Amino acid sequence: MKMQLKQSFERSQQKSVKGFLDAHPKNQIKMRPNDEDNFFTKLAKRSQRA
Repeated sequence: MKMQLKQSFERSQQKSVKGFLDAHPKNQIKMRPNDEDNFFTKLAKRSQRA
């Protein structure tokens, strides 16, 4: 019974990962680091002003 549960869990995990990748196109994932950089640079500028 445990093995059956483990296999079904692994299958659901693979599906969720694939669904996540399908929901988020590659170009969106590429943009993310730039957004983070912009966020951190804004924070740095704010802290320099203060």
